[in-house]
Amino acid sequence: MSSEQPPRQEPAAGLLPSANASDLREPVATGGRVWKLIGGGTCALVLVVIALMTATSGFFGPRRTDTKPADASPKADKPASATGQLRALRMEMRLAGQEAEIAFQVARTEEQRQKVVNEHRTRMQNYAARFLDIAEKHPGEEDTVDALHFVLNFAKDTSDHDKALGLLLKEHVRNRRVGSVCMLLAVNDSPTAEQILRAVAATNPEREVQALASLSLAQVLKRKTEAPGARKPDTEQFSKEAEALLSRIEQKYADVNQEITAQAKGGLFELRNLATGKTAPEIEGKDADGKKFRLTDYRGKVVVLEFWAEW
Repeated sequence: MSSEQPPRQEPAAGLLPSANASDLREPVATGGRVWKLIGGGTCALVLVVIALMTATSGFFGPRRTDTKPADASPKADKPASATGQLRALRMEMRLAGQEAEIAFQVARTEEQRQKVVNEHRTRMQNYAARFLDIAEKHPGEEDTVDALHFVLNFAKDTSDHDKALGLLLKEHVRNRRVGSVCMLLAVNDSPTAEQILRAVAATNPEREVQALASLSLAQVLKRKTEAPGARKPDTEQFSKEAEALLSRIEQKYADVNQEITAQAKGGLFELRNLATGKTAPEIEGKDADGKKFRLTDYRGKVVVLEFWAEW
């Protein structure tokens, strides 16, 4: 009798899906893998959940030999930290984003694509509420400032947005990670946003965060000078304070962050030379006929300047 084993039969061609290495996305779900397969113009989402369970007593190690009865009293689970909850929520959100991306790619009409976008936007607002819940339950933890950042981004014009601003003002003005939020507050018209920036600039222990808050506050004040209907005395005061903040950054924080200092210098030049009511800087060039001209040649006349570019 021969002991040779019969040759292994390979699956017939075409029975297994083919995919290049570039078609596979990194798995993103614990206990399962989500792959994006792209082939022949068709996008498919394959969710493989692998659960391994066994009743064999010796699978995870030798059988217990002691006869001491186990403590049957229930033990409360230790509450997850804000960091752990945020990590899990980001993972869930990342998976949702991938699902939306695939749905957008397979959509065939503009109406279907717009539906995907609208549904994803609503989903992000729901995530914002969950991020806010974590921040409210863990107000003293440093990581929750990232949760509030997300809320400000995706829950605009909602009560959650206002709650996030309130938590930032109450709990996080001295948080060393609040700098990135300051840049977001630079384009926020809420009075609370301005209060946060003033408090961070004055009290945060990190010099770079102080500089970011000062720069963002100067941008808020500059926007106020350009607001429709703003009174001249007010705009002059806003402009004066913004210039003082930018000058302070240039003088006090030059050794902290060169990019922040460069932005402050640019803001100073704009306030001093390009603000409404300032004399326009000299411009030299050629007109449509190739004739050289200077802007000062038209002093006293109404001039329309059009700036454009192509990429």
